[in-house]
Amino acid sequence: EALRLAGPDLRDEVRMRARLRAALRELRLAESVLLENALASLLGGERRELTDLQAERPPALDGLSRQAMDQRVSRGRRALTRAKQGWPQRRRPALFDLLRRPNAASL
Repeated sequence: EALRLAGPDLRDEVRMRARLRAALRELRLAESVLLENALASLLGGERRELTDLQAERPPALDGLSRQAMDQRVSRGRRALTRAKQGWPQRRRPALFDLLRRPNAASL
């Protein structure tokens, strides 16, 4: 209800954030975490230092060098400007994908 009463600028911002978050869910975990951090200002968050982010998200970023993380951010930003087929995709479905399937309730 509040969104309906909000101005068009706020509605556009919320839609953009939702599309961006949906796009991030389609990426591999490391790219998703790194790009979410790089685009934090667009998502209404605060950008973290990569070393802090790595400590907070070890399953996603453990073992990656600073150079590797910078490179993934750069490649990921370029990829998101292309068609979805050019995005770095996951090798297997994530838990999120499995739960949003129509028959997930029977799992």
